[in-house]
This record gives sequence, structure tokens and C-alpha cells, in this order.
Amino acid sequence: MSMERQFFIKDSHNKQITAIGYHPARRVYIIGFEDGLTKTMEVDTGQVISSTQLHSGWITDYFYWAESKLFFSSSNDGTIIAWGTAGSAHEIFGLGLPIYAMGFNSRKNLLVLGVKNGVFLFALKYAFVSEENDDIVKCIRCNESRVYTGSYDRRLIIYDAYYYPGDVGLKIVTKVNAAHDAGITSLEIFSDNENNTWIVTGSFDKIVKVWSQDGKVILKHDAFTEAINDLCYVQRSKTIWIAAGSPKANLFDPKTGEDVSDFIGTFQNDDYEGENYIITSLMYVHEMNTVIARKAPILMFTGTTKGEIAKWEQLQANNFTYTKEIYNYSEATSKLAIQLMEKQEEDCRKVYNVNRERFLSSISSIITTGDSNPSRQSFSPSILSSSSSESTALNRVRSSNNCAYIKSIFIESLDDLVIASEDSNIYVWGFDETAINLLNNIDPPKDAGLVERYSVLLDANSDLLKKHGSLQADQESVNNRVAGFICKFVLTGHTGCVTSLAIVERGSGYDTTYLISGGWDRKIYVWDLEAKKLHDILRGDDDYSNNNDELASDGIILDIEYCKERNEFAYASSDRLVYVRQFSSRGSEMRLVNVLQGHDGEVTQVRWCALHQLWITGSEDGTIRLWTADGISYDTVLNAHGSVAVLCIDQINGCILAGVQHAIRVYDPEYKTLVQTNYGHKDSVRDIIHIHERNQYISVSWDKTIRIWNAYKKRNM
Repeated sequence: MSMERQFFIKDSHNKQITAIGYHPARRVYIIGFEDGLTKTMEVDTGQVISSTQLHSGWITDYFYWAESKLFFSSSNDGTIIAWGTAGSAHEIFGLGLPIYAMGFNSRKNLLVLGVKNGVFLFALKYAFVSEENDDIVKCIRCNESRVYTGSYDRRLIIYDAYYYPGDVGLKIVTKVNAAHDAGITSLEIFSDNENNTWIVTGSFDKIVKVWSQDGKVILKHDAFTEAINDLCYVQRSKTIWIAAGSPKANLFDPKTGEDVSDFIGTFQNDDYEGENYIITSLMYVHEMNTVIARKAPILMFTGTTKGEIAKWEQLQANNFTYTKEIYNYSEATSKLAIQLMEKQEEDCRKVYNVNRERFLSSISSIITTGDSNPSRQSFSPSILSSSSSESTALNRVRSSNNCAYIKSIFIESLDDLVIASEDSNIYVWGFDETAINLLNNIDPPKDAGLVERYSVLLDANSDLLKKHGSLQADQESVNNRVAGFICKFVLTGHTGCVTSLAIVERGSGYDTTYLISGGWDRKIYVWDLEAKKLHDILRGDDDYSNNNDELASDGIILDIEYCKERNEFAYASSDRLVYVRQFSSRGSEMRLVNVLQGHDGEVTQVRWCALHQLWITGSEDGTIRLWTADGISYDTVLNAHGSVAVLCIDQINGCILAGVQHAIRVYDPEYKTLVQTNYGHKDSVRDIIHIHERNQYISVSWDKTIRIWNAYKKRNM
């Protein structure tokens, strides 16, 4: 018996989902978000019925008390809210410390709360605290008179709850100190047909275990490549659903430990091609025979002055921790050295071919004319060896001490991370396609271990995965794609620091993806990212062979922005001007449309605001100017009270974010006023991005910190 997808809700909110629940009396789903918002959705259609925001922190858990018909929600702001059947708040309780999980013992009417270092037990008049843990208690389940807890300190503890007049407490029945090799992220209790009770746990160690009541391991399921995000027992099919880094749940029989995903058509009947999410939470609603799931967070990339790229990912089972992965500058320079070596060898082959033609021509002349003393012609058939070419290339790379990354752009359509560097190069990082091709050609009987080890790099339809019975879920999520990131190629051509990048994607009317770059050499380069080569340069005539490159400005180029609606790009310069040009794939046809003139200092930033159809510029003169789309006149001048180092546009409400020294100022272009100021950085803010899925601002600074801020919300939105 299989289950099928009922509906899929996209863009439920611009914040991450942190809790899911079901209200049987009202027959609605309750969804909680990290900003404290609670949304009520109809069970049949998923339509939002109401939205309420009473919590000030992340909502962490829900449960329903059937006897009193109350629905409870908890948050890391230290509060618990009891909701009535009408959907209004019945009462708010303040615990004073973050709450991470809740459970309810219906037999004795006891409320169990998971906190840091232990659990709280509440009766109607009494409270009891058990401090048996050293870390956050993430999971709580209640069954009959027993309470089951799993925590990040790897402990699985089974309590027996007692409640007598004047006395309430928890007595430890079973305690497993090292239930897993890492923190426990999920826990489920279920009973079989013979009325035996089993415990199932999942962990960061990528293992699912089935336990008996006395704390003995019955089964161990370790066929996962990612941490276990969540699990639930589906009574209808008598299977355990496991969320582990995939848009599909893994299904297995808890009695035999066998993976039965291929025998139950739940996820085989749907096409998951191109899905860019992974399941991170699961909840089974017994009354509805329904499973609810939520998707995964987003990745962030940062670059440093040492040439390192850091990838940051919020843990899928923990909203409070980020993982960090470093990509070193040495890998990028090694790729550059190989490219330089290949170019030198190609140049040598060209010289050899030219000299060979001259030599043959000379011999032909001797045979034809009989001249025994022909004029000497240069002939040098030697070719540099691979070792000497590589050595020369490496010396050229190592001679540069400027390895700081200045600008980066992630291109979702290509899965490429493009980074501009101070060493005059542009490094393109992406998915290791070569490794995929190599894996597709290996001998399956001999290399089964390689298939298993690198299965994350293979496509879900790969024959190798089918032969080895390890068909993976679709790996189209950003999280899994990054696992195989390498430096794919290096774009060389600039003669100075590269400061600016802009992307022209296929959706703009072109048959490939173009990259526009500029920098200290005052030239505009257009690169074909799909062909991995230089396409053209801004030049004064149509004769490319003359190399009549045109200087784009009198000063160095500090920023570039492309406007898809107008097919124009603007670049800011240290000469106090902003130049707007028509974009074309031909360098000689990038016509100058207008020049934005008015700043009294170097123009450091230029942005296009699609919502208000304005060009936005920032300068060292301490002003932000708003220009009409045609660039003929400026609409408004905003005083930033300091040099503007970075600009960002809020994609939801069109507000302007300005990094001014160590502060982030938010301006509303509609009312021309400062509406929000964020303080926290100790040094100059260097970059800001807006994550519209979460409605958050993320900033980086020279104080070596990354900060995440709540985005500004207009009252009428």
C-alpha cells in the first residue's frame, strides 16, 4: 500500500519552516516559522486560513491535548502558548529559557519540555526538573506512562513518569549514554500487531537504529550519505519514513530493516526532475493518513583576502548551527597553472608549424632552382617539455601575492560560482563533471566501491546506480551539488585587479550565458561562460583583429550592474561618473546610452531597482542618488552620512540597503526616508545580500564576521 503526494505548497513564507503540526479538532495543518509566525492551512487544499505572530523567536514544536482540546506551541523565546479551538491564544506561559521540544503524557496529564541540559515535567500544580543531559534535548515522545528523550549529547533516556498528590517526577528506566556516534536528531515510538513497543532514532552520524524497551539495538540501518534530518512511522504502510538529504523519503521495514522504497510507489509515481529542495522534517497525521514535510535551508558563500572560499550551511536538523567548508586558493592556482602550461604548449606547436612550413618551402626552392646557398631562415623545431612549461606557469602564478577575492556571483542555471580576484583573474567553481564522466565509464563489477563512494556525483538515472541497487534520490538541491565543487576553469585577460561582475543569462534573449567584467585596467570584457572563453571586448570598431580595445572610462571601474528589462548595463567609475551602455554580444555595438553625472566623489556602487524602475548609485561623497530609468535626470539624493561601500536592493519591497562604515542603513525609495538601521559590525561592511526566501539580509565585514538580519517589513505589506 502506497501513499501519493496530495499537494505541494511553494513559497509558504519568506522564512524557514521550523515546526509542523496538526489540529484534529479544527482539521487544519499548523506551520511554524523562524520569525515566530504561525500559519493555519486547510487540510484538503493547503490554502492559508489565518496567520498569527505571538512568538518572538523560532517556533520549535507543537502538540495537541485532546482532553482539553487545547493546541500548544513552544518557541526558543522561552514561551508556550495554549491555543483554543477557535484559533485564538488561550494563555501564554513564560518559562524563561529556550524550549526545543515538547511531549504530553495523556495518561497522567503531564507536560514534558526539552531544554538545554535536561527536561522539565509539569503537572497541573507541580513541576519537576530532570538534569540528566549535557546538551539540548531535541526529541521527546510519550507513550502510556513513559517518556522517551533523545538529545545532542548522544543520550537516549527512557523515564517512567509518576504523579501523586503533592509529588511529581521522572524515574530513569533505561539510559544509553552513547546511543549514536553523533547527536540524536529524531525519535519515534510505535507498536506492532503483537503490542510490542519499539523505539527508532536517527542521528547526525547518518544511521537509523531500532531499539527495544530495555535499550538494546535490534536493527541498524546505515545506507545513508547524509545526516538523518527526521523520521516518522507511517501506520498505514507500517514503514518508517526517513528524511536524509533528498527530495524523496527513504522507506524501510522496521522489522526486517530492508529498504522498501522501490516496492512502495509513493515516490516512484512523481517526476522529481529539477526539484531543488530536500525534505528536512516529517510528521504523520494518523487521522488523515497524511505525511507533512518541509524543505531545506540555503547555502552561503564568502571569500577572504587569503583567497579562500567558505561555504556555510545551516544544519538541517538544527536551526542554531552552521557548518563551514573551505575551498583553498591553491586549487584555483593549480588550475590556472595547467591552463597556462597548455597555452604555452599550444603556442610552441604553432611556432613549430610555421618554422616547418618555412623549412619545407626552403627545401622546395633548392630543388626547383638548384640554389645550393639559400638564404638562412630561422627554424626552431624544439617544443618546451611539459615539465618546464608547468614550472614556468607555476612560477608566474606564485609570483603574485594578490589573492584576495573582490566579488562573487552564483549562477543557479549553471551551478557555477564566479569569483573575481585581485590577481587579475576570474575563477569559476562548479560541479565536477569530469568525475561524473569517469564514473560512467568504470567497470561496475570491479569498481563497486567507487560507485558507492561517489554515488552523490552521479545522476539519479545512472545505469551504475541501478546495477548496484543504490538508486539515489534526485540530487538537484544546492546542498548536494556543492559536495563536488572544484575550480573548473580560470578566465584570464585582465591586466589589473578585477572588481566587477555581472551576469547576462539565456533568459535575456541570448543563446548562451555571458559574464561582463571590469576592473582597474578600465576595460570591459564579455566572457562566454558556457564555452569557457573570452567572447569579446568593448572596442571602438568592428575589426576584432585590430585589437582596438576601448577604455570604458577615465577612472578604474568599481562596479557593474546589468538591467534585463532594458538590456543595458551600467558601470561605476572612480572618475565620479556612471556609464550606461546597451549590451550586445559584439563589443563594437555596446553603444553608450547615457552618463550619470552628479556625484562629488568616486562612485563605488550601482544597482538597478526593478520594482521602482530606477538606477541607484552610491559614492564616497556620502550620498545615494536615485536616477530615472533613462538616466536623463536623478530623482532623489539621500544623505548616507558616510562613504557608501556597498548597495543592495530588497527584492520584496524595493528598499535600498547601504553599507556605510560599520552600519547598514535601509532607505525606502518610495518615501525617500531612512526606515531602519542595523548596528553590530565592528568594522566596515563589505557586502550585503538579500535572501528573499527567508526575507533576511546577510552582511559580511572586515571584522571577520557574517551577520544575519531580519529584513525591513513595510506596514502595508
